[in-house]
Amino acid sequence: PHSWSMIENELGILKGDYAPKQCAFTMKKVGEAIENLPFKELPKSEIDAVCVIPYQESSYMSIASSAYILAKQAGINMTFMYCENYNAEIPDAKLYVIPGYGFWPTMNVNVYKAICEKVKNGASLLVTTESNTLVNSREVFQIATKGIKKAPETFVADFGEYKLPISYATKYLAYSTGAEVLAKDSDGTVIFSKNNYGKGSTYFLNFPIEKYTFDNTDSFISHPYYKIYQTVAQDILKDKPA
Repeated sequence: PHSWSMIENELGILKGDYAPKQCAFTMKKVGEAIENLPFKELPKSEIDAVCVIPYQESSYMSIASSAYILAKQAGINMTFMYCENYNAEIPDAKLYVIPGYGFWPTMNVNVYKAICEKVKNGASLLVTTESNTLVNSREVFQIATKGIKKAPETFVADFGEYKLPISYATKYLAYSTGAEVLAKDSDGTVIFSKNNYGKGSTYFLNFPIEKYTFDNTDSFISHPYYKIYQTVAQDILKDKPA
């Protein structure tokens, strides 16, 4: 362990006198268990969804970690990609998630268009937003806006089979121009919607679910926010035996 960072002084698998910590013995047991398996290689993990992050910066780690937890709770395997470059390769997946954290002003439009092409060919796309402007929202999501409203608001939204607390700092006044509205608030603002786009589907969530669950960590347990992810992954989950 080193001494120039208070937190990192606790890192490592050895104590100050080089004696192994308990985690070292556990890692050894895991290694031995893998070596004793009746096959040489573990099967490759099947990736269901790709979470798209615009930049490799620590400020997005909170959003990425929440997306990962929600995906695991929903029963889907998620991987991540960064789209710093305009020609970033988009992995093939059945579902793409673009979590909202002020991404849209900075996300590379070529990457976004490439993802939309994947959706046209049969994939699904979930975009969550925090009062941001969507690119081609009428075409891709069949969603338009009357503007934004800077007025903190908290209420319980009805999603049909479940209800979830929703909290706005700035409200994106979205309305449907053809999308199926899956949830809305008392004044008719669209909270959750679905649109058929080519052979695939686009979902719009007018709520920064990843940011909210990270800031209110008990909400992972106290409310079924993961059901949003289950809804957009329904075609994936129906083919999973467990």
